[in-house]
Amino acid sequence: MSETPPRDAFEALVEQAQREHADYRPADVAVDRLWQVVARDDAASARRAWTIRALLGLPLAAAAINVAEPQLLPTRTVAALSHVDVLAVVALPATAVFVSLVLLGARTAGAQMLLRALLWSTAVLGALVNITDPHVVPITALAANLACCGALLALRDHGLEPERYRGSFAPIAHHGVLTLMMILAVADAQTLVSWSSGMRWRDVAPGLCGLAMIAGIVGLYRLQLWGLLCNLVLSVAVAGLALTRVLDLPPVVVAMLCTTASLQVVLAAVVLRSIRRGAPAELPHWARWGRYLVWGAIVGVMLVGVVVFVVDPAPHCEQQLD
Repeated sequence: MSETPPRDAFEALVEQAQREHADYRPADVAVDRLWQVVARDDAASARRAWTIRALLGLPLAAAAINVAEPQLLPTRTVAALSHVDVLAVVALPATAVFVSLVLLGARTAGAQMLLRALLWSTAVLGALVNITDPHVVPITALAANLACCGALLALRDHGLEPERYRGSFAPIAHHGVLTLMMILAVADAQTLVSWSSGMRWRDVAPGLCGLAMIAGIVGLYRLQLWGLLCNLVLSVAVAGLALTRVLDLPPVVVAMLCTTASLQVVLAAVVLRSIRRGAPAELPHWARWGRYLVWGAIVGVMLVGVVVFVVDPAPHCEQQLD
């Protein structure tokens, strides 16, 4: 988030513009109003940044409590969880949230895309943890879900201005397509690595697939064509391995991987078609309402996280004692 320049520095910029363009003669009142607009926008950006930092601090605090004192937060299980058990579950989402905090002030388009991808994937992962293993860290998973969704709603499109894009896609690609592709890629990679780490890496195959997908994510971060192609191939390959049961994953995770792979194929086709035609990559007409669809999806993920937390599909402690 940029800082408002001092008033004298702002007036110096106006004087420089006057020297470069002889016909540029803004009135003093116009300069004053322009500076007020810049200051007001920057103040709003600062408030937004601190709001997001406060939201993302909640899951980090919950994760730290879970690791330091596993029994301090309820875990819906009879046996006490060890520090290593809890650390294996919360380490990856906590790291993703921390990296998101670091990327919050980044000025490049790739960093802003990665920021949104990390928030989306962590929000979805929080819901998945409570769906597939609700007796481990339900409160921390819910905090990650709600905090990341709230941060996404606060961010909106800030930081994704077209002038920030520098790379193979800069002249041709719609930023919404690339952002969505990175979100899907990070969600897949984080889910796979989290699944292996949650099992203390007894089954390393999903985690290795997730680590391999980082190559495509790096390419998308740099806005390079090879990153798009690498990400597409790896996404389809991982979905195929999950569908054929080579990767031992729960049905809900297999369904998610197949869905994201299908979307990756469609989005990659949109970008590659635009490269061939030399025209900007545009989403279909039905997707022009994409902003509202995204907001609806964020609220939907929040509702899923809350519902899964309230309606616990796992047996309760009293039932486990019988």
